[in-house]
Amino acid sequence: AAAVAEGRALVTNNARDFAVLCQQMVAAGYEHAGLLLASDRSVPRDRRAIGRAIEALDALLVAHPAGDAFRNRFRWVSPPGSPVP
Repeated sequence: AAAVAEGRALVTNNARDFAVLCQQMVAAGYEHAGLLLASDRSVPRDRRAIGRAIEALDALLVAHPAGDAFRNRFRWVSPPGSPVP
């Protein structure tokens, strides 16, 4: 709710739940700033892998610089050169 109110995209590795919620919101006429999905395989949730996560998010933002690039959509986050999960 806070991400929607502040116009911020949400980053999560809970694709199963959040992709459905994202689709339901749009179908109900609500807007959101975007949902960025990561997997533990492509962007591990580990202190030692934080640089990899930052590189993946940076590459995605560089490739899609418009402020509304992810509006009402979800995209997979993966490190540069990695296949999308």
